Amino acid sequence: MHTPYTYAVAGLHCASGKRDVLQYFAESGLQRDSYNQVYISIPLPVRLNLIEKLKKYGNCRGLFEMTHYDFLRRDNSAAIQDGGPSAAGQVDHLNLSEISASDMAALVSSVLAAGASPMVDNEENEGVRTSFQCRRAFFDALDIIQNNNRGGVRTALLRGLNMLRQVVAQAKYIRDRKMYNTLCGENGSFRITVLHGVINSVIYSAGVLRRLALFVLQIIHHKCSSREAGRSPLPYIICCRIPSGNYLCVGVMPTSVSKGTRDRSGFATHFDDASTESGAMIEFRAFDISVVEVEGKDFEVHILR
Repeated sequence: MHTPYTYAVAGLHCASGKRDVLQYFAESGLQRDSYNQVYISIPLPVRLNLIEKLKKYGNCRGLFEMTHYDFLRRDNSAAIQDGGPSAAGQVDHLNLSEISASDMAALVSSVLAAGASPMVDNEENEGVRTSFQCRRAFFDALDIIQNNNRGGVRTALLRGLNMLRQVVAQAKYIRDRKMYNTLCGENGSFRITVLHGVINSVIYSAGVLRRLALFVLQIIHHKCSSREAGRSPLPYIICCRIPSGNYLCVGVMPTSVSKGTRDRSGFATHFDDASTESGAMIEFRAFDISVVEVEGKDFEVHILR
């Protein structure tokens, strides 16, 4: 999602101030009323101009990963039928049937997250309701992937935009109040944040909380002077108290920390190797290592002591 995601990351990534960020969007042709606009609803010529300018000005500010054409799903059949450029053309990624991979990932995640909400009215029906919601969310997401429900695509996109906005708002809340502490354990140091309340209930989902954890880890990475000091980033754990009284805990780890350790996941290994071989310019990489739910009483005894 180029408009809201670029705005969010740039606002937290750039250290030169808000004025420079707004200047970046002015140079890229973005207006204030476009920040929350659904990307695929923007007219095709505007998208072409926007992508080209985002690539030009984004590279100067280290925002490489958000403007790579490789992150766009391509469909050349429409362009070929219209007499347009072939697969070897320069604008085959901008035909009308295109949707970016980041958009697709966000909307599918939002659909699945909607079915994983822990908020329930009746404890006796909790298991039944959760199972039904998850099953329905799965088939809704499958219909979107197979393009069987076009109306659901826009609904999911709007839900995904809201999810991203809430993640950014919660991340800013954590950043502004420095709600992360460094703890030293037997196996090394790590940072932890405990949320007893959230800005929006959408954060209660494990998938959304994972996004928040990865986002905060990136904020800490750029906010702290770890690179200048020659130190590696620390693993990060975020714990959120959900309505049931339990705590949902997500652990995320920078790939630079996990190299050569047994905790390194197979996905992280293949992703890191592939990005290195392809020369992809991704400044900061991380992956989640665990998502667990801890009973409130156990959490208070072992974590909050």
